[in-house]
Amino acid sequence: MRFVVAGILLLCSGAVVGQAINDELFELYDHGLYEEAIRLASAPEELDAQGRFYLGLCYFSLSDDETAIQWFDRALQLDPDLAPAYFFKGNALIYLSRPQEALRQFEEAIGREPGVADYQEARGNALYHLGQKEEAIASYEAAVALDGCPNSAFLMLGRAYHEGGYPQKALETYYRALGHLEPTEDAYGECLFNIGLLQYLQEDYADSEKAFLDLLELRPDHYHAIAKLVQVYYAEGATERGEALKKELYGAYQRDELPGPMQKEGFCFDQFLWEGKRVYAFEKFEEPTGLYYKHVFYVTDEEDRVEATVQTEHSHAVVMVGKKYVLGKTEGARHYTYFEHLFDEQFEYADLKKAVLKVLKGKSKPSSSVYLGGK
Repeated sequence: MRFVVAGILLLCSGAVVGQAINDELFELYDHGLYEEAIRLASAPEELDAQGRFYLGLCYFSLSDDETAIQWFDRALQLDPDLAPAYFFKGNALIYLSRPQEALRQFEEAIGREPGVADYQEARGNALYHLGQKEEAIASYEAAVALDGCPNSAFLMLGRAYHEGGYPQKALETYYRALGHLEPTEDAYGECLFNIGLLQYLQEDYADSEKAFLDLLELRPDHYHAIAKLVQVYYAEGATERGEALKKELYGAYQRDELPGPMQKEGFCFDQFLWEGKRVYAFEKFEEPTGLYYKHVFYVTDEEDRVEATVQTEHSHAVVMVGKKYVLGKTEGARHYTYFEHLFDEQFEYADLKKAVLKVLKGKSKPSSSVYLGGK
């Protein structure tokens, strides 16, 4: 069932007075009795603009977007200035993945009632879906400047700033959003998570740690936040604290409680820059028999595409020399093994990172090289 903006409905409630069918339609709609409201309108073509609008809302709330749009259009045929009908038609189009058409509807609503924050936020959402971040930011800014601005507009403005390349503005907006949200709301947790992430990327580890700890106090099972906090501790050199949190993740893995991708792919425990390229260090939970990779360092380009990986590899050959892992590298269609870099099951992360960087810099000579095929 969909959330409908109650304030928008108040904008058109005045025309309902004295019209019994509209009163009853709204009463049923307001109590969530959508199908009963639809049955009540046995002669829907005889409804006035308000009645047709409420009938459209019933279909919209039942996720029948195509039929909802038809009734919003019929309402607008009788009253072309019924701004809420444009607004909800636009939202139905968003659900149908038709943001360009939705944008036109939101602009029609704004043209008739420019002071409604929900309309500005909705326009921003359509632009956001279309990838027009700068225009979306302008709409979200207009929304948060108006009275009655929905809390979600602050969150979306922060997202748009973040994705548009304005990290400091995004950070300020997320902090501002916390003052408008309740800690019980999911959006509050998302703001804390994004604050922690942005502070981490700005190397403000103390504030990043605080944000993630605040989030975990509210959501102790937020395993992505735990993984990010591991990264904070590794960045600070407090690897022992990071290792302690890893145990929580391993416990959740054994209980099959982790989000799907994390359960399967593991988690990022560190990231750093090397020659302008971001390197993400992942640790996998699974340790099957035979050959497997345990710690994988993904070297990415400016578009976050993987160029190469360096990884700890467990194999029978490594066991034969009394060790747990050997360092390997995969780049293009070739795989390289470096028996110069062998590790026990327990090792110092600083030693592993130093070896990885030595391999990336070409200062280690591979013991063997294998062509993997392909182009």
